[in-house]
Amino acid sequence: MSAAAAEGVSLFKIVTPKDEMFVGLTKEDIARLGTGSAVEQLSKKIAADGQMTIWQYGVKHDADGKLVFGPIAKVSVFAAGVVRIEPYKAAYDVLAPAP
Repeated sequence: MSAAAAEGVSLFKIVTPKDEMFVGLTKEDIARLGTGSAVEQLSKKIAADGQMTIWQYGVKHDADGKLVFGPIAKVSVFAAGVVRIEPYKAAYDVLAPAP
């Protein structure tokens, strides 16, 4: 069973001319973006507002030492630097951000 499905976190890869990063949105975050596919709504939100603050995700160790894909830090993504946003499926279990 994927922890992403259990926790309700959707992951996305954001590609810029210089690098790429992985970000995650909870079901609640996605619901606030509107209707339609999550990737389309995320793209529209960043384009319309010019920027968005979101959780950056990466591989780290959980409390038991197991590798997981979890939130690292809140980052701002600026529309001017985004080339592509695509859904991403992690190879590890996914943790939700702490409330």
